[in-house]
Amino acid sequence: MIRILHDTPEGYPFIAERMTLPCVRHYSPVMSRKYLTWLAGAWKVMRASKKGDIIVSVYDFQGVLCYWIGLLTMRRRKILGINLLLKEKSSLRNRVARFLYRRALKSRWFQTTVSTADYGNRMVRYLRLDRRLPLLRDVFYDSYLTEAEAMPHSDGGYVFSGGRNGRDWNFLLKVAAGLPHIKFRLAMPAIVLAGMKERQTPISPNVECRCDLSMHEFNALIAGSSLVALPLDTESPAGLIVVFQAAAHNKPIIITDTVSTHDYVSDGKGFPIKNDTDTWQHTIQHIFSHPQEAAHSARQLAAFITTHCSEARYVARIEEIIRDL
Repeated sequence: MIRILHDTPEGYPFIAERMTLPCVRHYSPVMSRKYLTWLAGAWKVMRASKKGDIIVSVYDFQGVLCYWIGLLTMRRRKILGINLLLKEKSSLRNRVARFLYRRALKSRWFQTTVSTADYGNRMVRYLRLDRRLPLLRDVFYDSYLTEAEAMPHSDGGYVFSGGRNGRDWNFLLKVAAGLPHIKFRLAMPAIVLAGMKERQTPISPNVECRCDLSMHEFNALIAGSSLVALPLDTESPAGLIVVFQAAAHNKPIIITDTVSTHDYVSDGKGFPIKNDTDTWQHTIQHIFSHPQEAAHSARQLAAFITTHCSEARYVARIEEIIRDL
């Protein structure tokens, strides 16, 4: 039996719906703290499982917790964590996470996927592993296209950037300050904007910041933009949801070139570059000056994402990896 463990009530329902192997879904109890939710969910699925079951954890770290619970309670189960999200930081929290992941991945009972081969190779070196981490590209939800088709599209003449984790907002503000003739509309958490104001971070007049938008409002800003920009401050997976939303809306994208983004936006599918202010400013001006090239890039991205990252391909790949387990 395949037991699919969800860390949230709404997460990834299509996996069970599309899976051809026999499976059952398990939901983590909602607790006052996230780590309690993860622990309770891991304990719940481990207790419900039987010898020979395979546990697929939608949140990779919860899969690691399943491994450790199994180790400590003598419940040996094959466990698959979906798409490793580990940062290379020296903080105590990250050092602990690195130890937990490394010990689990040195075992034959635990496996995790990675969203790009480059990131997988980097994690193998970082964790000092003697094994390959299977590739599972992030999923492009069918709903992205449905939502995009229902949205009025226009070329509003502005650059859009939005999201939560891994965004280098200070860098983008510097880029925008050097392009006063181009409008920038940013969607960020309120706490981020509050921090900017507290630090008196300069925000040029051509920049409009909005906070804690609904998904409809977020999509409307993408639909009305001329370009989606994603400056990142991490090599770990970040920004891919917005990449997919840009693809659904057929918008060109400029993004920080990292081991986690390169595979999705290279080879003419986007404009991946390192975080250099002059280069970003030049590239943005180039995109605005060459709309046909920008449109072709957007079509290339959409074709790649809808083919290689679809829900059907995602679940088929999970089943391939399960069979290898």
